[in-house]
Amino acid sequence: MALRVNIKPGLLAWAAERSGIEREILHHRFPMLAAWLDESMQPTLKQLEAFAKATYTPSGLLFLPAPPRRRCRFLTTGLWRTQMWLCRA
Repeated sequence: MALRVNIKPGLLAWAAERSGIEREILHHRFPMLAAWLDESMQPTLKQLEAFAKATYTPSGLLFLPAPPRRRCRFLTTGLWRTQMWLCRA
């Protein structure tokens, strides 16, 4: 049996919006996203990990009680794909 996790829909919406990926693309990749957002179903742990990876969100942030107040962008630059967080208050 798959382990379902109780995630607040506001955090899923925040991660989707923060990623900059079009909502239609996310709904195509995660067909159950609408059900997760209206709380009629909870994602499994593997689904949540895949969603976090697709939206460039550390999976631990999805377990917070509310979205972080800081606005952060995840940038990938250079030949070696240097990754860094740029945050503003």
